Amino acid sequence: HTVHSEEQQISGFDIVVAADVLVYFGNLNTVLETFAKVSSPGAALIFSCERATEEEAPLGYRLLSSGRFAHTKKHAVDAASGAGYDLV
Repeated sequence: HTVHSEEQQISGFDIVVAADVLVYFGNLNTVLETFAKVSSPGAALIFSCERATEEEAPLGYRLLSSGRFAHTKKHAVDAASGAGYDLV
């Protein structure tokens, strides 16, 4: 969060948790970059997603019959790392 006052400015979340959220996004790059913009340096990102294999999802994600997206591990890791997060 960002708090502005005449005396101080505090910026960024220390942790972002997206449980059962990313299944509503196909390509994760933009949403994870947005999370990074509102995070403080070194912030943690914790998320869940439905898993797809590279064979099932050559783009890194695929729309399931449920209307939710499944993602490959590579796409999720690459998107998070591209946004500046470190895998732990």
